[in-house]
Amino acid sequence: MTTNIPGFVQTIKVNDFLPGDPPIDITDIVRQADSGATPRILARLETDKPDGEQPPSLPKFFSIARRCTHAGCNILKGSPNWATADRPIVFSMLGEGATVYPVIQCPCHGSRFDLTSGKRLLGPAPPGANLAQFETRIETVGEDAYVFVALAATA
Repeated sequence: MTTNIPGFVQTIKVNDFLPGDPPIDITDIVRQADSGATPRILARLETDKPDGEQPPSLPKFFSIARRCTHAGCNILKGSPNWATADRPIVFSMLGEGATVYPVIQCPCHGSRFDLTSGKRLLGPAPPGANLAQFETRIETVGEDAYVFVALAATA
């Protein structure tokens, strides 16, 4: 992979990650640039615009840590010691003030996290035990748009 932006790593082509695809594990890609990098996932979420409004919304990509802050399970697949899932458990959840969160749920014990920020929404992970969040950017390399992900977590 090519890294054109200091502190970021090039991951996948934007068009190879379609709307509605489940979050993916990008740990191996990130570790090509930094062998000690935090395991992480990449998610694509679309921002809806009213029908016919132009230009269409650009895709939004989010990257958060892959290990649950409760027991360290892989939030994409779980753990053979507790519970596993064939696919990531992703859905929308209504929060305080009628806020709708895109959520990923750890298959091991059910902790829920905001897919866009890593914020812990529901335990058993303790309050404030958020997943690390990593900045993403879309940049053109040659003729293709790629998702770049920061090596360091957002402060």
